[in-house]
Amino acid sequence: ESIRSTNDITASGWINENVNSGATLFSPTSFGNNSYLNISAYRTEEAPLEIWLISPEIDLDSTTQEKVTFDTNAAFYNGKALTTYVSSNFTGDISGATWIRLDAIIAEGPASGYGSFVNSGSINLSCLSGKIHIAFKYKSADNNGGITTMFQIDNVKIIGD
Repeated sequence: ESIRSTNDITASGWINENVNSGATLFSPTSFGNNSYLNISAYRTEEAPLEIWLISPEIDLDSTTQEKVTFDTNAAFYNGKALTTYVSSNFTGDISGATWIRLDAIIAEGPASGYGSFVNSGSINLSCLSGKIHIAFKYKSADNNGGITTMFQIDNVKIIGD
């Protein structure tokens, strides 16, 4: 499935929300033959900047041994700004849900230019059941000392038996 616009993200069931009502969102980008989602606080003039990208509902009841994997890349790295979570009680209100942080490998560096995509590792979700959502949270600020690292997300997959 090719995502070419921010509208395509939401049309495919993802929630792309700036919790402080700013204009910055995860946006589709491509380089070479690869398409991915891109986010950066650089030159947004938003401080604080907090954006959540939340997957469509995933039903774990018909599968076992579920795992999530994804790839991230970082550019112009000046600090950690991207974290990943899972929730089993998200109903549309980010602050009203319980979010459990996933122990994922997230790209770090380089300080200048672009790095390479790295895999998150296989994150076990089999302790969960029912309906869940996976979320990526980008929290930063475009101000003095703020983290403006650019992150790219690609190949998000939920795998189960």
